[in-house]
Amino acid sequence: MKVDKSSIFKVANAIRRSQNGLTIGEALKMAWKAAKLQVELAAGEVRFRYRKVNGEVREAVGTLKNMVTDTFSAFNGTAMFYFDIEKKGFRSFVVANLV
Repeated sequence: MKVDKSSIFKVANAIRRSQNGLTIGEALKMAWKAAKLQVELAAGEVRFRYRKVNGEVREAVGTLKNMVTDTFSAFNGTAMFYFDIEKKGFRSFVVANLV
């Protein structure tokens, strides 16, 4: 699956606006990491980590494969949602907190 580079820059800009003090390079790294995760989630089960709002690091096993929702709507630039296989429910996280 090919990733649209213009959407990566839009996501990076959204991340940069939401996080104070980030350079465009740091925001682009986060955007690429999130886009790659989105593609992997659409393909099957993925183990990944992110920092929760309370500071705790959460290791999750999630997927978007065979979900009713459109995979690309799962990622709006600042937040991403996924189906948590362990918790058996949908969860979301801030893209800038992806570890």
